[in-house]
Amino acid sequence: YEKQDFIIRSQTGKYQGVVAEGFSTSTIEQIFRGARFFGSQKPKNIKKNEVFSHIGLGFFEGDLIEAIAPEELLTALGEIPKSYKLINIGSLESQNNDDTQIKKIYYKSEGHHLSATQNRSLKVGKQWVLEDPWKAVELKNILQKLNPKVQFETWEERNSSLLVALKFEKVAMTLFLALSALLTGFSIISVLLLLMAQKRRDMGILMSMGLSQRKIRILFGQMGFLLSWMGSALGLVTGLVLAVVLKLFPLKIMTDEYQDPYLPIGFDFYQLLGVLLFCLLLSLICFWVPMRRLSKLTPIAALKT
Repeated sequence: YEKQDFIIRSQTGKYQGVVAEGFSTSTIEQIFRGARFFGSQKPKNIKKNEVFSHIGLGFFEGDLIEAIAPEELLTALGEIPKSYKLINIGSLESQNNDDTQIKKIYYKSEGHHLSATQNRSLKVGKQWVLEDPWKAVELKNILQKLNPKVQFETWEERNSSLLVALKFEKVAMTLFLALSALLTGFSIISVLLLLMAQKRRDMGILMSMGLSQRKIRILFGQMGFLLSWMGSALGLVTGLVLAVVLKLFPLKIMTDEYQDPYLPIGFDFYQLLGVLLFCLLLSLICFWVPMRRLSKLTPIAALKT
């Protein structure tokens, strides 16, 4: 692949900076398959000085593009900067509509079509696509030892800013879900405490009939466990059903300027199990503590309330 900076001018006289990326025919075909292309020409038929641009640049098929290397602007006064005439064969609309993707034009690097310029920003390299992307760091370390003078870069390093943004988003979502779980836990506590206060007279009646304190704790403990389990299971099933529906029919919550405008949906078995066990444990503890205190009351004191 090749990568270099250019200043381009359209037929209407509009100037803007872009990044020109050159790939082999097979790689360009992969780019075409992963995005929408507006043009009549196929990638294998791309000729010299023909490029295709991102749709955000505003070029159409057949438009003439004048490209100037940045260092050409440093020529002496009175000299005309050397420019290169390019023909736009179509527009590309990818899923990534951020500024880094919009300011790009693409060309076929086989034959050094655009790299013949004296562009100091030109970078030439090779790109490997691994079946297991998580082995990229291991492969980089091996290649770095074999070729210390060559610079290697993994997909994680290339998209470091995006990965950091995703980590912050994950932390924010975790805090939001933790607050939601905490509010749910307080709701469970309130319901159980209210239930115990209402059942205080029933405890007195059962104790006056000869039921021991141990059996009272077991009886009301089973009641609290049943209520907690039913509430947690109902909430879990409802959440999973909503998640499956949103997974099948994605909800678009952001504009197209964002890289992923849809509401992210994911399933983590261990996370779901941890939340479920936490709710059950919290409800049982908050039910068992007041019940233990109430079960120590005498039948007379319980019946007076």
